[in-house]
Amino acid sequence: MGLVFFINIVSVALAFFAKDRRFKFCFLVAFVILTIFYGIRYDFGNDYWGYYESFKESKILDFSQAKEPGWHLLLHFCQPIGYFGFVFLMTAVGNSLVYKLIKRNVDRQWWWLAMYVFLFTFNFFLLGLSMMRQYLAMLICMTAVDKFLSPKKIIQYIFLICIASTIHISSLIMLLCVILMCFRPNARSYLIIFSLIALVVIMTISTNNLSEVVDMALQLAILENYSGYYGWEPGTKSTIKISFDLLLLLCIMRTYPEDRKMQIFYWILLISFILLPFSYAMVIILRLMLYFSIFSVVCYPALFKEYKKRWFYLPLLVLYIFYTFYLTLASYTGETYGNYYMIYKSIFAAPCWL
Repeated sequence: MGLVFFINIVSVALAFFAKDRRFKFCFLVAFVILTIFYGIRYDFGNDYWGYYESFKESKILDFSQAKEPGWHLLLHFCQPIGYFGFVFLMTAVGNSLVYKLIKRNVDRQWWWLAMYVFLFTFNFFLLGLSMMRQYLAMLICMTAVDKFLSPKKIIQYIFLICIASTIHISSLIMLLCVILMCFRPNARSYLIIFSLIALVVIMTISTNNLSEVVDMALQLAILENYSGYYGWEPGTKSTIKISFDLLLLLCIMRTYPEDRKMQIFYWILLISFILLPFSYAMVIILRLMLYFSIFSVVCYPALFKEYKKRWFYLPLLVLYIFYTFYLTLASYTGETYGNYYMIYKSIFAAPCWL
């Protein structure tokens, strides 16, 4: 565990040094280190061996049993490089997409915070090392929003989302973002602020009722495969976390930008807060939230950059860093993931070449 956190902290430190133009290459170095270190991981993450079985089954190109044909096709074409090569390729592709997103949309002075959000929000990078299929779909959707979500490029956007859906069908939820291209109410409006916060609070308080609705929905035959995702993980719902999330929600709306593209990023992130109460009733909603919440990698640096009251944002920044670290540590060592993440091993420790 210590080695993993050390590598992540070193990467954040390199991104911090990149604030100086003379050392801006450090940002690229950080991603190279992350790619090499995590690209050669072995038996790391709870889905590692599940993907290995899928990789072996994809030697024969058979779409009759493939729910997401794009993923099956990708596994098939990666057969010549072996499973280790496939894992390294997925790590390199994912890191390159995040690297480009941050460089295009985050001020260089805040690259370090974008890197911190990416590495120390457990559900982003660390969980992505395990759920490689959805993580790749998430990053494709993220890139589609960044480059193509505009009236002149809407066809390219929809096409890329459809490509992502052949890897993980859940990515189709990002088609909802087309609405944000045309309709983005001013999040600084007191009416919007009050309404959104009230909505999140009411739904959070009504978690038991939401649970009953979800329970009824899971009785439907079409949703029976998701019955195992009912309920929430320990620690994801607490008074402290809910209060902190509401504070961040308020700050996000108070720093709503003028730039059209950043407005879209902000509203996508705001959608994740609306979905948050549902995630307390059904874990699978948390997975859907990730398509929206990953934009915090861009939005949180913008939030702290634009907030003018230093007496407020500096303590908030420190609180965010320490609390996020605590949550990640709790997830990393918790019951759900602890047994699969605690010990880092490289492919050089593998008993055979895969």
